[in-house]
Amino acid sequence: MDNLLNEIERSNAIYNLSGVDADQNHENELESDESECDEIHNAEQDDSDYSTDNDDEHIPTAPWFETEEINVNSDKQSAISAIKEYHIRSSRNFHVVKSDTTRYEASCVMKDCPWRIRVMRSKKSGLFVTTKLPAEHTCVLMTLERDHKKLTSRMIADVIKLQVIDSPYLKVSNIRNQITSMYNYHVSYKKAWIGKQKAISDVYGDWMTSYAKLPIFFSALIHFNPGTIAFIDAEAHSTKPNTSVCKRIWWGFKSMIDGWQHAPPVISIDGTFLKGKYNGKLLIAMGYDSNNQQYPIAYALVHEETTVNWSWFLHHLRLYVCQNRKSVCIISDQHAGIIEAMKMVESGFTGKWGIHRFCLLHLRSNFCSAFLGAHLKMLCWMVGSTSQVRKFEAAMTQIKEINLDAEIWLRKIPLEMWTMSRELFETVEKKTSSHKVIPYNEQRGVFEIVTAQYRTINRYWKGGNKHNVDLYRGFALVENGIDIIFHVHILWKVV
Repeated sequence: MDNLLNEIERSNAIYNLSGVDADQNHENELESDESECDEIHNAEQDDSDYSTDNDDEHIPTAPWFETEEINVNSDKQSAISAIKEYHIRSSRNFHVVKSDTTRYEASCVMKDCPWRIRVMRSKKSGLFVTTKLPAEHTCVLMTLERDHKKLTSRMIADVIKLQVIDSPYLKVSNIRNQITSMYNYHVSYKKAWIGKQKAISDVYGDWMTSYAKLPIFFSALIHFNPGTIAFIDAEAHSTKPNTSVCKRIWWGFKSMIDGWQHAPPVISIDGTFLKGKYNGKLLIAMGYDSNNQQYPIAYALVHEETTVNWSWFLHHLRLYVCQNRKSVCIISDQHAGIIEAMKMVESGFTGKWGIHRFCLLHLRSNFCSAFLGAHLKMLCWMVGSTSQVRKFEAAMTQIKEINLDAEIWLRKIPLEMWTMSRELFETVEKKTSSHKVIPYNEQRGVFEIVTAQYRTINRYWKGGNKHNVDLYRGFALVENGIDIIFHVHILWKVV
């Protein structure tokens, strides 16, 4: 009973905030704090648990705190967060006196202010309870700052954690606006960004943990998608034993690989940057379906877009995707690593197995970076996309008239790598070289062509048709009597 009466008197002394007695009570409390600190220091030498039974019975409340979470907390961090939030909202500050696994003590940064708090872990419940909270802040704020020292990136992460779960792509500007509306403080962009990264780490794990989970992830991917190809190329760590370092990863889904076997033999490859702690590049192979829509086939993660990595990517693309399919057209940008990798036999796309062409979009983008102007941009696209040599030369002439260096720049790139007209001309010329052409009749303006015969895949014979070409009237008369009106530029060769 005596202990209970003493405790009641002590509580009354602590929280009696009325007028004249306030200062005296504050001084008494500070003296009590010093004596209790000495007692706790002595207890640290005897026992690692600093809480007492009286601490469990006494849980004081402070009327000036806006939250009751300060009184009983499940862990130490929750108590610290509640203390920080109170000081941020009231535009006050404090410094830590002592902090360990079972106790947290803090006091006001102003020496004349009596505010002091102690949060300790209860021996009975294991919860962190407030055991000392003497008085309200009496210090006067001299200036108001735009940012608060206790409004850390860790606290911002705790505030936005639920929003990151709903949307990992939360904008930093929105985070700054939210913190301003909640606490009336303006945090810097860097602090808000770090807070977002910490929240993402809390929800999804940090970078090292994510990489460590890759083997488990791909094992589950293969298990739930039978036939899917996925493997990790790793090497032993140079200094840490029993530790592997991820070099590169390749994977492709069976359903997409099987579907591509019925799609056109055209694949676009490209790489993009990965934004994160370890950077890296994401390589992708994209096909096209019968509706000319994008059709993703295979992916890879590598450190850099080097010739070795591109050759490794193409090798597995040939092995698992293209397989025995011949004349596969690979479209890419003018990356030096891709150009060299396509020439390597181990990549699997040399000779009859593959054709390399440049992407006109990438080429035009590079062209526009070197030569400005909307008209030049339009002409560059016309040069690459037209199937007629006449229109190709006309567009190149216009480019030359506008900027001679632009025309030289385009012609330095092998025309067969990026223009349809040059490839069409060479293809038609190659086919027509095997046709039989009857000598031209100058009086009538007519000549005859007998197409070459060849056997199809189904072992049917095609060709051998006779065509009477009338240059004056603009049509060709075939043996079956059908007139073909010329809508395109005719490429022919008299032999």
